[in-house]
Amino acid sequence: MKYSGGAGIMWTEVSWGGASHRLAGSFSALHMPSGFTVSVAACQNSADASYVYGKVGVTKNWFGIGATSVAIDYFKGNDQVASGDSSDTIGVGIVQNIDAADMEIYAGYRRHGYSDASPTTYQDIDSYMLGARWKF
Repeated sequence: MKYSGGAGIMWTEVSWGGASHRLAGSFSALHMPSGFTVSVAACQNSADASYVYGKVGVTKNWFGIGATSVAIDYFKGNDQVASGDSSDTIGVGIVQNIDAADMEIYAGYRRHGYSDASPTTYQDIDSYMLGARWKF
Protein backbone atom coordinates (compact mmCIF):
# COMPACT_ATOMS: atom_id res chain seq x y z
CA MET A 1 0.00 0.00 0.00
CA LYS A 2 1.02 3.58 -0.64
CA TYR A 3 -0.56 6.37 1.37
CA SER A 4 -0.47 10.14 1.11
CA GLY A 5 -2.31 12.82 3.00
CA GLY A 6 -2.18 16.39 4.08
CA ALA A 7 -3.94 19.04 6.08
CA GLY A 8 -3.73 22.77 6.22
CA ILE A 9 -5.19 25.86 7.77
CA MET A 10 -5.37 29.33 6.26
CA TRP A 11 -5.97 32.38 8.42
CA THR A 12 -6.65 35.75 6.77
CA GLU A 13 -6.97 39.08 8.54
CA VAL A 14 -8.17 42.03 6.50
CA SER A 15 -7.27 45.67 7.16
CA TRP A 16 -10.94 46.78 7.29
CA GLY A 17 -11.62 44.40 10.16
CA GLY A 18 -12.38 40.78 10.65
CA ALA A 19 -10.68 37.53 9.95
CA SER A 20 -11.49 34.30 8.18
CA HIS A 21 -10.07 30.84 8.31
CA ARG A 22 -10.23 27.70 6.25
CA LEU A 23 -9.33 24.17 7.31
CA ALA A 24 -8.80 21.50 4.65
CA GLY A 25 -7.43 17.99 4.44
CA SER A 26 -7.07 15.10 2.05
CA PHE A 27 -5.99 11.47 2.06
CA SER A 28 -5.25 8.98 -0.73
CA ALA A 29 -4.38 5.30 -0.72
CA LEU A 30 -3.17 3.01 -3.50
CA HIS A 31 -3.24 -0.77 -3.24
CA MET A 32 -0.16 -1.60 -5.32
CA PRO A 33 -0.96 -5.23 -6.28
CA SER A 34 -4.49 -4.49 -7.54
CA GLY A 35 -4.08 -0.89 -8.76
CA PHE A 36 -7.15 0.14 -6.73
CA THR A 37 -7.05 3.73 -5.44
CA VAL A 38 -9.24 5.84 -3.19
CA SER A 39 -9.05 9.54 -2.33
CA VAL A 40 -11.06 11.77 0.01
CA ALA A 41 -10.87 15.50 0.75
CA ALA A 42 -12.86 17.97 2.82
CA CYS A 43 -12.81 21.67 3.63
CA GLN A 44 -14.64 23.98 6.04
CA ASN A 45 -14.28 27.75 6.41
CA SER A 46 -15.36 30.30 8.99
CA ALA A 47 -18.34 31.39 6.84
CA ASP A 48 -19.71 27.81 7.04
CA ALA A 49 -18.86 27.02 3.42
CA SER A 50 -17.81 23.40 3.11
CA TYR A 51 -17.21 20.61 0.66
CA VAL A 52 -16.41 16.92 0.58
CA TYR A 53 -14.85 15.05 -2.33
CA GLY A 54 -14.25 11.37 -2.99
CA LYS A 55 -12.75 9.35 -5.82
CA VAL A 56 -12.27 5.64 -6.47
CA GLY A 57 -10.41 4.15 -9.37
CA VAL A 58 -8.22 1.41 -10.70
CA THR A 59 -5.10 1.27 -12.90
CA LYS A 60 -4.19 -1.89 -14.85
CA ASN A 61 -2.40 -2.83 -18.06
CA TRP A 62 -5.38 -4.64 -19.58
CA PHE A 63 -4.41 -4.23 -23.25
CA GLY A 64 -0.62 -4.70 -23.17
CA ILE A 65 0.12 -1.23 -24.62
CA GLY A 66 0.32 0.64 -21.31
CA ALA A 67 -1.59 1.26 -18.12
CA THR A 68 -5.28 2.10 -18.31
CA SER A 69 -6.76 4.16 -15.45
CA VAL A 70 -10.49 4.46 -14.81
CA ALA A 71 -11.99 6.53 -11.99
CA ILE A 72 -15.27 7.95 -10.75
CA ASP A 73 -15.49 10.92 -8.40
CA TYR A 74 -18.09 12.93 -6.50
CA PHE A 75 -18.07 16.46 -5.05
CA LYS A 76 -20.66 17.98 -2.70
CA GLY A 77 -20.46 21.64 -1.69
CA ASN A 78 -22.57 23.77 0.65
CA ASP A 79 -22.63 27.57 0.92
CA GLN A 80 -19.91 27.90 -1.72
CA VAL A 81 -21.41 30.94 -3.52
CA ALA A 82 -24.23 32.05 -1.21
CA SER A 83 -25.61 31.03 2.14
CA GLY A 84 -28.00 28.11 1.72
CA ASP A 85 -26.72 26.96 -1.68
CA SER A 86 -25.79 23.42 -2.64
CA SER A 87 -23.66 22.09 -5.46
CA ASP A 88 -22.66 18.65 -6.58
CA THR A 89 -20.78 17.07 -9.41
CA ILE A 90 -20.13 13.51 -10.45
CA GLY A 91 -17.56 12.50 -13.01
CA VAL A 92 -15.96 9.56 -14.70
CA GLY A 93 -12.67 9.51 -16.54
CA ILE A 94 -10.35 7.15 -18.39
CA VAL A 95 -6.68 7.50 -19.37
CA GLN A 96 -4.96 5.07 -21.72
CA ASN A 97 -1.16 5.15 -21.78
CA ILE A 98 0.56 4.12 -25.00
CA ASP A 99 4.06 3.33 -23.77
CA ALA A 100 5.70 2.86 -27.19
CA ALA A 101 4.72 6.41 -28.25
CA ASP A 102 5.12 8.15 -24.84
CA MET A 103 1.47 9.18 -25.25
CA GLU A 104 -1.68 9.33 -23.18
CA ILE A 105 -5.22 9.42 -24.56
CA TYR A 106 -7.95 10.52 -22.18
CA ALA A 107 -11.70 11.06 -21.99
CA GLY A 108 -14.00 12.31 -19.29
CA TYR A 109 -17.59 13.19 -18.48
CA ARG A 110 -18.97 15.36 -15.64
CA ARG A 111 -22.46 16.39 -14.54
CA HIS A 112 -22.69 19.55 -12.41
CA GLY A 113 -25.70 20.59 -10.36
CA TYR A 114 -26.45 23.74 -8.36
CA SER A 115 -29.33 25.05 -6.26
CA ASP A 116 -29.72 27.93 -3.83
CA ALA A 117 -32.32 29.35 -1.45
CA SER A 118 -33.88 31.59 -4.11
CA PRO A 119 -36.90 30.53 -6.18
CA THR A 120 -34.61 30.38 -9.23
CA THR A 121 -33.97 26.91 -10.61
CA TYR A 122 -30.82 25.96 -12.45
CA GLN A 123 -30.34 23.31 -15.09
CA ASP A 124 -27.66 20.70 -14.63
CA ILE A 125 -24.61 21.03 -16.87
CA ASP A 126 -22.95 18.15 -18.69
CA SER A 127 -19.34 18.48 -19.80
CA TYR A 128 -17.21 16.19 -21.91
CA MET A 129 -13.47 16.07 -22.41
CA LEU A 130 -11.35 14.25 -24.97
CA GLY A 131 -7.65 14.72 -25.58
CA ALA A 132 -4.15 13.40 -25.83
CA ARG A 133 -0.74 14.21 -24.40
CA TRP A 134 2.46 13.33 -26.22
CA LYS A 135 5.76 13.61 -24.37
CA PHE A 136 8.87 14.16 -26.47
